[in-house]
Amino acid sequence: MCGSATPRDANVARICAFLTVTALVGASETARAEDRPDIPVRVTEEVHEGCPRSPTMLGRVRARLARVRPAAEGEPAIDIDVRVERRDGVSHGTVALVGGGERAERTASSASCERVLAALAVMAAIGLDERHVPESPAPAPSPPPAPDESATVPAPPAGEPPLIAPSPRAGARPKTAPEHAAPPTPPRPTHFGVAMGTSLEASANRAAVVTPAVFGQIVLPLRFEPFLRLGFARSFQQKAVSARGIAALAWTEATIAGCGDLVRHATLRAGPCVNAEAGALEAVVVEPLPARGRSRLWLSAGASARVAWRPLRALSFEIIAGARVPLIRNELFFEPLTLVYEAPFVVPFVGTAVLAHLP
Repeated sequence: MCGSATPRDANVARICAFLTVTALVGASETARAEDRPDIPVRVTEEVHEGCPRSPTMLGRVRARLARVRPAAEGEPAIDIDVRVERRDGVSHGTVALVGGGERAERTASSASCERVLAALAVMAAIGLDERHVPESPAPAPSPPPAPDESATVPAPPAGEPPLIAPSPRAGARPKTAPEHAAPPTPPRPTHFGVAMGTSLEASANRAAVVTPAVFGQIVLPLRFEPFLRLGFARSFQQKAVSARGIAALAWTEATIAGCGDLVRHATLRAGPCVNAEAGALEAVVVEPLPARGRSRLWLSAGASARVAWRPLRALSFEIIAGARVPLIRNELFFEPLTLVYEAPFVVPFVGTAVLAHLP
C-alpha cells in the first residue's frame, strides 16, 4: 500500500512516510532505554507498628523504575535505607540513598503511613533514575607514558562500575565519615506545649506518707523536649505515736520539677527529672488534750526517673520513682525531750500521674 506513487495516492504516501518516521524514532528511544544498565540495590526498612508491610519498599521502587533489581550476594549495590517513626499521631519518614562514600536523604510526613511510604518510593526512584544520588567522580583516563615520569594513572579496568558508585561490598557501609552518621533523629518541636495533670505519690518518710498533687507543665521547643512542671501538694495526715501522746503530721508543699525525654518512641517516652519542694511541716497534738499545733519550714531536693505512655494526643499516663533529701533536719518533741519525729537523710518515693495535653 505504501509503495503507490500515483498522484491520486499522494496523501497515502505522506501518511506512510509519517508512520515510518514515527516507528523509527520510537524504536530508537526503546533501544536507548534498553541500553541503560540495571541498578542493583539493597533495601533496609524500619517502620512503626501499623505501617503496611506489603508491598515492600523494593516493590514500590521497582513499580516506578523497572531497571531497579535486588543485588546478588557480594554484588556492588546502592543501599536504600528507609525509616518511618510515628510521633504525635504523624508518620515521619526518611529515605537515604548511600553510594560512593556519600549519603543523600529525603523526608516526608503525613498522618497516613501508606502515603509516606509512597512518597519515599517516588523520591528514591527519581534519585536512582536521574542520578540524584551520591556519585564518585569517574576515573580519568591514563595519560600516555613519558620517560621522565615514575608512575602513571592506571587505566580503568574492564567491567568498571556504573556512574552511580555502589558500596564496596554486600551489607557494608562505606568507611567514610558520612556513612557513620547516627540514624535520623526526630525533628525538634517547633512550638511550646502545655499540659495539666494530677498525681498521687507514696513516700517513706519515717512512715508511709501519701500525697496527692495538682500541677501544670510547659514543654520547650528544644532537643529532648525538656519541660518545667509546677505544682501544689498536700499530704494526708501521718500519725506519730510516742509514750507521751500522739501527733498528726502533714506536709504542704509547692513543687517544681524539670525533666527531659532521652527515650522517644511513638507513644512511649522516658527520661530523668530533678525536683525540689518548699513548704511547711505541720504537727498537731491529738493526745493529750488540749490540741495545739506547730509548723516548721520544709525544704527538699531530689532526682527521679520518669516513664510516660501517651496513647492519645491529648492524654498521657506516667510512673515516677526517685528519692529526695530533706535540706532541713526537722525534729519534733513532746516536752521535755520525747522525740516524735525526725526527718530522715533520704526519702524514697514512687508515684503516678495523669496528664491532659492542651492543643
